[in-house]
Amino acid sequence: MDRRRRLQAAQGASVSLVARLAAFLQDRPDQWIDGRILGDVGGCYAWRTRLSQLRRPPWNLHIENRIRRIRSADGRRLFVRSEYRLGRP
Repeated sequence: MDRRRRLQAAQGASVSLVARLAAFLQDRPDQWIDGRILGDVGGCYAWRTRLSQLRRPPWNLHIENRIRRIRSADGRRLFVRSEYRLGRP
């Protein structure tokens, strides 16, 4: 049974977007994930708030973030990518 279904079975209801985001990160420890992907998983309008909630009780997850500047293939543009990962406390 996948993590989402286990969460649903344990809660007896549908999974909140916070729980969905937690499960997504827990399935990918120490893996940097683009913030745009987290927006798809945790809801595009409030995923940063949900990520912040995961850093506090009852979740207490150790979530790290980094900012990378990436040059386009033609070298003309510089993009900023915000990435997050579930690290070890």
